[in-house]
Amino acid sequence: MPEAKVSPAVIIPIGLGLGLAAVVGIYALARAAPPTGVPWGYSDVQCPVGPSGIGVWYQVNFSAMITNDSEEPATKTVSLIWRRADLEGDWLTMKTIELTLAPGESYNFTSDPGSLLIYYDMTIECYLVDSDGGESAKCLAIM
Repeated sequence: MPEAKVSPAVIIPIGLGLGLAAVVGIYALARAAPPTGVPWGYSDVQCPVGPSGIGVWYQVNFSAMITNDSEEPATKTVSLIWRRADLEGDWLTMKTIELTLAPGESYNFTSDPGSLLIYYDMTIECYLVDSDGGESAKCLAIM
């Protein structure tokens, strides 16, 4: 019986396809890995509404305590994110800071006065997110 031969025209595309699948799989696993940064804790998240002195508008006074819960110092970028929750609007960045905390050190993050305004029958949702993907609890300011 004659020996069966497989053409290189079949073997090469199969090998290239398997190699490409391996590269895509490794890339996907690397992207899905959890953040490796220093963990920070977020507590005492508040967003009370108070007078702004600007007509019918009221001021949302966001604040949260950020604590470096690790045993090593760390620097992160922390952003205040908000949206109109009553309209399910897009998330927008209100304020961003770069923050360095020693182990166990805390920082009270606050919104800038007059930067987050609300009026009657409006709901704002806001929270903090850091450069390692850590997030505070979400806070609702309802008018």
